[in-house]
Parts: sequence; C-alpha cells; structure tokens
Amino acid sequence: MQKLTIIGVVGKKIAVDAQETFKKILFWVNVNEEIANPSTGEVKPVITTVRVACYKRADRADLFLKQLVPNATVLCTGVAQADLVVSKEKEFGCLSLDAREVVVIAEAPLRGQYLNFEMVGNVGTVRVNAADGNQSDSVCNFSLAHNEGKGDKAKTIWTNCAYWRPKDRCGVFPFITSGKKLFISGRPRVSLYRRGDGETGVSLECTVSQLELLSASDRSSAGGMSSLEPELPDPDPGIPTPPDFPESDELPF
Repeated sequence: MQKLTIIGVVGKKIAVDAQETFKKILFWVNVNEEIANPSTGEVKPVITTVRVACYKRADRADLFLKQLVPNATVLCTGVAQADLVVSKEKEFGCLSLDAREVVVIAEAPLRGQYLNFEMVGNVGTVRVNAADGNQSDSVCNFSLAHNEGKGDKAKTIWTNCAYWRPKDRCGVFPFITSGKKLFISGRPRVSLYRRGDGETGVSLECTVSQLELLSASDRSSAGGMSSLEPELPDPDPGIPTPPDFPESDELPF
C-alpha cells in the first residue's frame, strides 16, 4: 500500500489529453500549510506543489472540468512518485500524484490544507546516526520498497525515509532491519541526485512522523512500541531539500 492524500488549491494551468473513451486531465495543486518547529514553537508557512494526473470518462469529463478551475480547493488521493521537470533548461524535482480520486470541495481556497504520505513496504538499506555531544535527536535513514501494479505493469517504488527520535527514545531503531515490513506516515518530498551515467535522477523521500512494526514478533520484542505517537519532525532533517521552483509565468502553478 502506498497513498498520498492532499487538500490544496488548483493551479493556473489545466491540460487535457482527449482519448477515445477517457480524458487524461493534468493539473497542479498548491498545498499551503503552517508547520511548527517542535523545539522552538516557531511556525513557518510551507508551500508544496504537486502535479496531479487523473482520468475521467469522456462523457463525464466536461462536467468535471467545469468544477476544476484555478483557485478551487480539491481533495486528491492516489499513488505518489517523483518526477523530473525541465523548465528554461533547468531541472527540478517534482512530487506527482497518479490520482485515484479527485473531489472539488470548494470554488475558492480553504484553510486547513493538508499533505500526508502513507506506505506499507519492506525495508531495504538502513543507516542509523546516533546523537552525540550536544545533539538532541538521532535519525534512522532507511529505504522502503512498495510493489505497484500487476503483470507487465508491475513496478517497485522505493522511498527514502528519515525517522527522527529524541536520543533517549530510539528503542525501535534496532527493529528496523532489512526485509522487515513497516507502515510509515509523514511528509513526502523529492530530491535530485546525479546517477552513475551522469544524468540527473529523482528520488521520493519521506520525513516520517509515525512508524509501525507490522511483524507480531517485532511488536512484542519492542515492548509494545509498534505504534509510536505522531511527532512533527524537525524542519531540517538532514535530507537534501529540492530546489524551489522559480517564479515564472511559464510554470503551471
């Protein structure tokens, strides 16, 4: 299972690819939130832009498009992935959503916008950086694999996760090992990296706020710490932040 849920505002450009029985509708959603730093209490505005693709039957698409207008507030759920966007010869990481559901909930922007990523998958590589000296938090970085689709369309989606905990509350870290099945929830984002062939690659990442061990033996061994209370992570979790999109009328948000 892998699911991205967003509540946000439709951007200024909407594209339609008309097919025989379906129409593919592409649009951008801006999610505006206020995130509080748990250490200082400081609240900062955060804007995340998501590229959304959905399909509508041709006989229903026109009615849907009358509702899906710039500045409308929408609820979208589906599968998240990381894409590469090229604009004015510059490359940017883009969070994309292959939408299973899109609902227009208001004609104007609403408060209480929302972005949340959930995933059940198997752990790949693991690296723990324990806090020392004046550091207050430790972090467990791990990759998580999720299989999407069936048959010829089957593919594995990898997500790089960072789970930050106070240094005296890291008892779950030894149970996050290769091959174990986990549920995670948190804030997704996209980062760029240089591949071995010199080309630019993109990776889907998640700063985890909630983690659950799905193996019964792990839950009992961990002393009941199968479901850890959601904690808002440090806004600077040590994973490279993707570059901001430039302000340009040519970009679709």
